[in-house]
Amino acid sequence: MKILVIEDEQPNFLRLKKLLSEIDPKCTIDGPLVSQTAVREYFLQGYAPDIVISDIRLSDGLVFDAFDEMNVNTRIIFTTAYSEYAVKAFNYNSIHYLLKPIVREELAAAIDKALRQNPERLSDILPLAGQPVRKRFIVPWRDGFEIVKVEDVAYLSHDCGTLRLFLNSGASFPLEMTIDDCESQLPPEMFFRANRQYIVNINSIRKLVSFWDRKIKVVLTDFPEVEILVSRDKSKTLRQWLDQ
Repeated sequence: MKILVIEDEQPNFLRLKKLLSEIDPKCTIDGPLVSQTAVREYFLQGYAPDIVISDIRLSDGLVFDAFDEMNVNTRIIFTTAYSEYAVKAFNYNSIHYLLKPIVREELAAAIDKALRQNPERLSDILPLAGQPVRKRFIVPWRDGFEIVKVEDVAYLSHDCGTLRLFLNSGASFPLEMTIDDCESQLPPEMFFRANRQYIVNINSIRKLVSFWDRKIKVVLTDFPEVEILVSRDKSKTLRQWLDQ
């Protein structure tokens, strides 16, 4: 069995490789592919893996943008650190979805199920079909509502079961939605999911500070007192996201 791994964070790839070797010592592992460009080049060379295990967000964007051009039939298992792309977001029942950190038993079950189903064409796999990118929020204010443009949002925070957006002006408003649903609707070139609690606007980040255990602390221009920590696994993705 040949398995292609698409993953731009080396620690995640090494963990996944170890799990795959334990599940099937005879399997062949291609990758890791770390960018949309690498994904395109791989399939254009005619490679046809039995299964693709793919992260959703790569260093240069969403993997779906590369799949959109690939008329290749295969089975796919998606992995990601957050549930912003829920199972309902995909068009095909044969697509599998695992949250990081990946558990061996869940990975083995996903592979077994995938192998018992027919391959799907990669170019037919679309996330959040038909859902537009959000441009503004309408939020309750006094006896009416305020209209907030997404570019005016400095960051969003989920705390004690409530999601709030914070504006560059210092004002904040509650939102009646989950942080996962909110992230899936925001433009990915502008907003970054730092951790399970925070989403930040790229234009609100003043600097990054090294933190203990190889984590990164995000310092916001207008909210220097807010402590937003990014894990060492995601810190590389954040730096690449900012450095363009």
